[in-house]
Amino acid sequence: MLTDEERHVLLGVPADPDGLVRHYTFTRSDRNLLLTRRGKTNQLGFAVQLVLLRHPGTTLFYMDGSVAALVAWLATQLEIPRSAFETYQRRPQTMTDHAQILATTLGLRLPSRGDFASMIDAAALAAWDTDRGPMIVKGVIADLRARKIILPTTGVIERVAIAGRARARKRTADALIQGLSPDQITRLDLNRAGNPGGHFV
Repeated sequence: MLTDEERHVLLGVPADPDGLVRHYTFTRSDRNLLLTRRGKTNQLGFAVQLVLLRHPGTTLFYMDGSVAALVAWLATQLEIPRSAFETYQRRPQTMTDHAQILATTLGLRLPSRGDFASMIDAAALAAWDTDRGPMIVKGVIADLRARKIILPTTGVIERVAIAGRARARKRTADALIQGLSPDQITRLDLNRAGNPGGHFV
């Protein structure tokens, strides 16, 4: 569905200075929120989780790509050694607790099984206009963000996009054969079987 580059642009963390400044510069209220955590290790880890929930919109647990450039950037802003993040990552319960606190603070929630039908609907709607993977994935992401749902893993998003594209293709095929007689449909099937990957004649 996506190339590695497309996946990074849509669901990864930018490593370039402009991207880091644009997405991950703290406001005064952000800094005040970080000060509610005790110790430099907790503050840096909390900061990483805070900004990831804003962009790309997911939790540290769901991130597939590297966050090394992000950690270095935030550590510099906060004047905390970046090695503190390695300590933070060895505390899974703390990471989970922080993610829950931040989700509540930002008015976000984790995706549930009941959300997948809507995600596929969003993918199918996007795929009705285009067959391009990035545009379909963007449709899924936009739907999740509009409903204040934390983005699931990249793999889940891509599988949903594939399912939505398949649904859109089926709807397109149904629309094309609507009104045709059974005999015409049979001839089309025979034609397609005789020209796999080719054009109808």
